[in-house]
Amino acid sequence: MNLEAPYSATRKRSFPKKGSKGSRTIEIANFSDRVREKLIEIAITPWIERELAPVQFGFRQGRGQQDAIAYLRLLLSGHGPKWVVDADISKFFDKILHSGVLDSLRALNPPKELINYISSWLNQRDKLGKKSGRGLPQGSPLSPVLANLAICKLPQHLSLGKGEQVIIYADDLVCLTKSQDRAERIYLNIDTHLQTLGLTLSKEKSSIRHTMDQVNGHKPGFHFLGVRFWHGLTNKDGTTKPYALAMPSKENVNALKQELKEIVKQTTVCKKYKDSKNLQRPFERMIKKLNAKLRGFGNYYRHTNAKRTFGKIDSYMHDTLLRKAFKVFKGQPRARIVRRYFSGVSRDKQGNPLKKQNGEERKRKWIFQDPLHKGAGHPLTVIKLADIRVGTHTMVKHERSYFDGDWIYWNTRGSGRYRGTPQGINATAIRRQQGKCPLCKKPLIQKETELTQHLGQDGKEQVIHIQCLSHIEPQSGV
Repeated sequence: MNLEAPYSATRKRSFPKKGSKGSRTIEIANFSDRVREKLIEIAITPWIERELAPVQFGFRQGRGQQDAIAYLRLLLSGHGPKWVVDADISKFFDKILHSGVLDSLRALNPPKELINYISSWLNQRDKLGKKSGRGLPQGSPLSPVLANLAICKLPQHLSLGKGEQVIIYADDLVCLTKSQDRAERIYLNIDTHLQTLGLTLSKEKSSIRHTMDQVNGHKPGFHFLGVRFWHGLTNKDGTTKPYALAMPSKENVNALKQELKEIVKQTTVCKKYKDSKNLQRPFERMIKKLNAKLRGFGNYYRHTNAKRTFGKIDSYMHDTLLRKAFKVFKGQPRARIVRRYFSGVSRDKQGNPLKKQNGEERKRKWIFQDPLHKGAGHPLTVIKLADIRVGTHTMVKHERSYFDGDWIYWNTRGSGRYRGTPQGINATAIRRQQGKCPLCKKPLIQKETELTQHLGQDGKEQVIHIQCLSHIEPQSGV
């Protein structure tokens, strides 16, 4: 493939921005151009990763939104109320200067060929889009990597003191400090540094807030990545102490309810469906769509204080489905509708009934099931968000980089098979064992010659130390 070939014009598609009146324009390149951009991105990413700050969580392998949320909860827990600089960069990808990106890239001393390819790509995209030396095309796999590089010096420029920290996710950033004066100074420093890159802060979305008190009409707390963070008060042992809370934002909860309501509303039932042998009946399709939405929402927020919110959404779904059933089957007695259509058994993806933590089968009423189900198998049921376990996310270690070669650690993280994992090593087993030998309970040695595969008593493959296997072979007969 010729990486120096001229690029073609992109197709532009505009989408409404979530939570604002504006729109976001995505530039879609043709297949060959995207392949070239991806090849360049794969080659340049290891060089850029060395320069990025540990507090940058956006568009990075091995890091993500859950890590940013967990780190922010850690900073707020046990340290009392904080002043917060809640900043949002205005038109981040559209206005960033090419010169700043190229200067940061040259400082890494990568191969000159990579710099020439990226410089040529920026120039050609600039001519096609007529942006006069500004902007990175949204939709390109290369743009997020270069955007991260452009703002990686921001934490150093702020000169944060003890007890102060900044968290960056793409064009959203949050800075925690102890005083209002310090927060105002940091706000100005952020704006000053961004101006050198051709960027500015959004005046509408950026503000200074407090995690416990109202500031300039703003409620206590702030929003970051769809989560509302704030400090509440608890009374223990006769003393009042602040404690940190992180819950789904009301905007996202209301948006989910509206989507669920539309799915139920658009489901229409005709008489022919009741006798049809078609596997994709209306209620079956509706339940699949509802479960997909509910699972996505629940898995994203299961590492926050979302248990009460999950219960409220389940109650909302119950009322919505009950009204739908009364409307569709309005000729039947209501007691029969409830007994027949709301007597399902909550099941997992494999079709097994859900069980309590003590092993007993759940005996819960009011589980909506497919009223038109016929034939073998269990009818589909609408899941309950309350069944999703709420817990703490294991945050990525600060000093770690996805390109450090530690294949045991990154396979343990559960983000798929790590690229550097030796052939013949079962990455799924390493993740299941949390990077430890199941026999000696010690961390696995990162040497392929020191490890071997072994079938455990449960029939699943295990990765263990060779020396541990030699000890059990005479006894187990393996």
